[in-house]
Amino acid sequence: MTFRDVFVKKQIPFHFRNTDFSFHVSQELFSSQQVDHGTQRLLRSLLFAKVDNYTKVLDLGCGYGPLGIVLQKLRPESRVTCADRDALALEFTQWNAAENAVQIQTTASLGYDSVPDTDFDLIVSNIPAKVGESVLKHMLLDARAHLAPDGLVAIVVVDPIAEFVEQVLITNETVEITYHRHWPGHHVYHYRFVGAVGQPQESAFVRGVFYRDRSFYAFQGKKFGLDVSYDLPEFDQLGHDTKLLLKFLKRIKTRFSAVGVLGPRQGHLALATQKTWQPRAMHIFDRDVLALQTTQQNLQQNGFSATIHHQVGWSSDEPVEAIIGRFPEKMSMEQATWSVAQLAELVASKGTAVLASSSTTMTRLLEANAKNKAFVLQDRDKNAGYSVVHWQRKS
Repeated sequence: MTFRDVFVKKQIPFHFRNTDFSFHVSQELFSSQQVDHGTQRLLRSLLFAKVDNYTKVLDLGCGYGPLGIVLQKLRPESRVTCADRDALALEFTQWNAAENAVQIQTTASLGYDSVPDTDFDLIVSNIPAKVGESVLKHMLLDARAHLAPDGLVAIVVVDPIAEFVEQVLITNETVEITYHRHWPGHHVYHYRFVGAVGQPQESAFVRGVFYRDRSFYAFQGKKFGLDVSYDLPEFDQLGHDTKLLLKFLKRIKTRFSAVGVLGPRQGHLALATQKTWQPRAMHIFDRDVLALQTTQQNLQQNGFSATIHHQVGWSSDEPVEAIIGRFPEKMSMEQATWSVAQLAELVASKGTAVLASSSTTMTRLLEANAKNKAFVLQDRDKNAGYSVVHWQRKS
């Protein structure tokens, strides 16, 4: 069973400019019923404005890849890079590129941070609404450092953020809006930058673009300072699943040499794990670049280090003696079965696994393990619709 079997919801058709496309979609990625209306309107705007001579394209926040794949298919001589912070999005984009017989490049990137090229003649993006104003400004204006002279940016935004986006664009003297159209629910803008293109800056993450607040967190007599990020949970209070995991950490006082943390969010759990288990090596696993970088930064600020793994699932060259972390609150039986198999490969013989999620998901994980028989249940607890288990890996 591969990630494709586990995460795919269905395959959807799409027709544009006399060309048929087909996209595998996932419930966990944006717009899994059909190609989003905003994406369709952005593509049509390029047709209306006769933007058809592009040679090098960046699709920023690509999701499962419809924008970049359509643009490459319509102009086969072009080179397209699709960037996203979610590892699952990049996997689906590559899968869909193969399905539609195009070749594209994918890159894991937080905004423009890991996009090295500075000579795109077209940057496109269906910009998310709930990322915070500083992140929106980054996505709108830092495009300048990645454009060729006279390069074009084409974006679509939903109505709730359209006024803010327009103010950012019209009040910046380097921006020239060349096209604007409003459909019900969406605004599309095309714009260029006047004068010389910019130079790449220090990364947006380092510059604090994603920074939300400074918070302090106490665990077992140790006070930790954390820089929390926009668009991640637990920026103001811990979730029920985290509280259950911390409760179990206090029960398991064994020290482990190599440990793993799943779903780190802002880094609270990783810091508590370092304090309790005092490992030689820590591995952090997540699909989201922002969660990984935020956690890594908070570990470093508190004198710890970790190896981060940006991936779908959990795999490492080094088996871990203990794993702790969270699972999604909604998980199919197929996902539960795949997850238990992944954990069985990651956790060493006689190793420890402490896992939390909604009680529904945990029931499915227990059922999957009953078939896999990789772990033995040591303990379990519940609170407020969430559940935590302590498993031991069989030899």
